[in-house]
Amino acid sequence: MNALRELALAGLDLLATGQFAPLVGLYGYAMAFERDPVNAVRNDLGEALSDASGIALLPVSLSNVPIILYQNNASFLHAAIDCEVPTRGGRSVLVSFVVTGTRTEQFLTLEDIRAEPDAGAG
Repeated sequence: MNALRELALAGLDLLATGQFAPLVGLYGYAMAFERDPVNAVRNDLGEALSDASGIALLPVSLSNVPIILYQNNASFLHAAIDCEVPTRGGRSVLVSFVVTGTRTEQFLTLEDIRAEPDAGAG
């Protein structure tokens, strides 16, 4: 489990330091759809920071990388990692990774980047 946490943490570090091309090269980006993945990550992070009223992502510790495991399912989804990443000056940004694949070959993919909901809204 710690190896998976470390992989996700490495992805978060790449995201926080603006190394979008290496991030996408290692993890892909599920929410890119028809967009260029590097630009999609850059734009989605910018939008998430703006929505969260944050300036930049702050570091996350290994103990704050939660993993949800899924057992034997037809979707080939093995785990989900939803990290609440603190920002400088605002609410947290939620960065999600998923582990998919077969028993012998699995992939860690950056799934989504979005602002945490405003607890005072609505």
